[in-house]
Amino acid sequence: MERIPSGVTGLDPLIGGGLPKNSTVLLSGITGTGKTIFSLHFLLEGARNGDNTVYLTLDESPRDILAYSKAFKWDMEDHLEKNLFVRGVELYNFEGLVTTIENLVTNYSPSRMAIDSITTLGHLFRNEFSLIKGIRSLIRTLERMKITTILSCRLREGRGGISNFGVEEYLVDGIIVLHFLRKENEYFRALSVRKMRGTNHSIAMHPMTIDENGITVFPDQRVI
Repeated sequence: MERIPSGVTGLDPLIGGGLPKNSTVLLSGITGTGKTIFSLHFLLEGARNGDNTVYLTLDESPRDILAYSKAFKWDMEDHLEKNLFVRGVELYNFEGLVTTIENLVTNYSPSRMAIDSITTLGHLFRNEFSLIKGIRSLIRTLERMKITTILSCRLREGRGGISNFGVEEYLVDGIIVLHFLRKENEYFRALSVRKMRGTNHSIAMHPMTIDENGITVFPDQRVI
């Protein structure tokens, strides 16, 4: 299975050397766990290697995403509008999202894409069956276009679980969960890999930090 580097320091040793090429990976976490940073790491890594990449935001504006990225010591400005594109879409129906993705592929031919966040999609469907059908259709569209994709998922604080609707985990190729944990009077971050098809991945929870360089995962350490 061909792998591509994630761009997140310390993650690739936990997932067999990188993300499976053309896979769709669910990135789950409550607000503030680093989903946007993770996605930008992933896209910037591809851009640095000469690939075209797209960040599609369904919630925040592209301007907010770009302003947020300036907090880090990245060379992102060198790639913006060259081979890293940040775009937004106002969702009124699912078909509009698919059309937007198809247009992005036609215009930029990306090999990597991050969609933030699919939690918003839940409001476009009347029932769970329609939701499952829609997400499955989205994933098949991305796979057909041969795009390695991060689908971020915003979890509700204190609810638990690894997805927002309880169905996404059955449809994607991989699941990475970002945690915000408390030990006594201090909080700390961690990452776990819950699923990665075709991969002998780590099943432990590993410490993770966010600083001016972005995310660092510590593959040789475990959260107890």
